[in-house]
Amino acid sequence: MTLNSLYFGLGCKIIKARRLIQSINLLAFLIFRPQTQIKTVRKAFCNSRLAIFLLIGFALFVLPGFVFAAQIGTIDPYSQGYQYAWSDNIGWINFAPKNGSGNYIGLRITDKAVIGYAWSQNYGWINFGPTPYISVTNDGFGHLSGSAWGQDAGWIDFSGVSINTSGPNAGQFTGTATGDIVGTLNFNTTGGSACSPTDPTECEVFTDWRPQSITFSVSNPFVNFGLFSSIAPRYATAGGAGSGTDTADAGTLNVSIHGSSGYSITVSGSTLTNTSPSHNTISAIGATPTADIAPPLNIGTPGTDQFGIRLIKNSGPNSDVSYPYSTNGFALDFSSPNNEVASGTDDDTAHFGIRYICNIAPNLPAGYYLAHLTFIAIPNF
Repeated sequence: MTLNSLYFGLGCKIIKARRLIQSINLLAFLIFRPQTQIKTVRKAFCNSRLAIFLLIGFALFVLPGFVFAAQIGTIDPYSQGYQYAWSDNIGWINFAPKNGSGNYIGLRITDKAVIGYAWSQNYGWINFGPTPYISVTNDGFGHLSGSAWGQDAGWIDFSGVSINTSGPNAGQFTGTATGDIVGTLNFNTTGGSACSPTDPTECEVFTDWRPQSITFSVSNPFVNFGLFSSIAPRYATAGGAGSGTDTADAGTLNVSIHGSSGYSITVSGSTLTNTSPSHNTISAIGATPTADIAPPLNIGTPGTDQFGIRLIKNSGPNSDVSYPYSTNGFALDFSSPNNEVASGTDDDTAHFGIRYICNIAPNLPAGYYLAHLTFIAIPNF
């Protein structure tokens, strides 16, 4: 296992080769600066300031040998004509042929290989394998190697061909394949469109295969709770003075995934602790959300020490917040080894709002409180 850390980064893009986990470390510094000591006086407000500074970094864990599910693509999936390449010796080759019933029998692209058949009107079927002797491989990043075989077309070497994996031409085949019979099979085109039956320079081959990848970040590295009272909750706001109402996100978790099996996001860490001069804590709420403890919904239990979070899905059709963080109430459970806060299936781009609550007891000692939360995005590759 290797571990790389970079602080003050707002996220990274992880391209699949093995199982990769991105973690976001949130360091919370909670500072009380009372003008008077906290007393057990009804309706008395503590002139304290509670600030949370989120120092954001990421850690990248690589677990070798993990078996991942392959993402499978086809050629010209939307039937737009992006399926032909031109050989200077044998003419057009169709990489998305269909049978007599109109069913697709062309190439399929995975993270490891290009498999199936292409068709030449003049030279017949071209086999991409896999067989013990025929194999065209994909290194997972779109770089092809190996050779296909045609009974009449002979061997065709695809080591000069790549698939674009990003940008406006993502999915496009580029480069040239070569063979003694086919000569040069050209994927480099100038037309910028689907194939023209009369102009070999206007020809493009596209696939919907992409490398499996995940991008994960956390926004707003500074949030503030503002002034506190032991008779009412406080909610963090992004870079502001806090709020007495739960009306705005203090930050966001942002995840974008390309992969067939989805992802999950977990949280771990420790609750707010005063490390000097003594180890006083503001208790994490636990696995039962505040909405289930003391309605009305999201105020928690004022007058007791409580620290918690909840998530709101702002976008992402294939993603959801996980219980107990999906209710109107707050929770924070460090007892579960797999403390999932959100998950998604299939390709998706999702944004989750993060909200923080803190209640304090009347006799909570003033001091310097610190919490360390780590959010980890785990792709299910």
